[in-house]
Amino acid sequence: MFSKTFFSTDKKGIPSDPEKLDETLPVLKPDFGLESSLSMTWIGHATCFVNIESIHFVTDPIWSPRASPFKSVGPKRYRPPPCTIEELPVVHFAVISHNHRDHFDIPSIRNLAQRFPTLIWFVPKGLKRDIEPIVGINTVYEMTW
Repeated sequence: MFSKTFFSTDKKGIPSDPEKLDETLPVLKPDFGLESSLSMTWIGHATCFVNIESIHFVTDPIWSPRASPFKSVGPKRYRPPPCTIEELPVVHFAVISHNHRDHFDIPSIRNLAQRFPTLIWFVPKGLKRDIEPIVGINTVYEMTW
C-alpha cells in the first residue's frame, strides 16, 4: 500500500547528537544582500532561491517540516530551512518541476502566493488546474518539459 520509505525511520549517517548535527549539517542564514548579478541560495532538497540580474525566483518550494499531506506522517526534514518565506526578498516567479510532495508543498505555495501577489508560476503540463485554486490571483503558465 505505502512504500517502505514513506514510514521509514532509517537515519543512517545522520548524527543523533544535536551538537554533532549542527557541526555536520549546519543551517546558515542566507545573505540575500550580496551584490552579484548571479547567485543561488540552497534552501533544502530541490528548493533554491535564484537571483539573475535582480530577477528572483524559487524552485520547487518546500518550507514544511514534512514532504507529506499529513503533519505527523511522511518524510521529515533533517534540518529546518535556513530562512522563512517572510525573510525572502521579492520573488518574481516560481518553477515547479512536478507534483510530488517534496517538490509541490501546498502550504509553502500558498504562503508564497499570499506574500507575493504578482508572483508568476511555471508548472508542468497538467498541473495548472491543481495549483490555480491554491495561488489565487497569481498567474500560472503550464509548460511542457
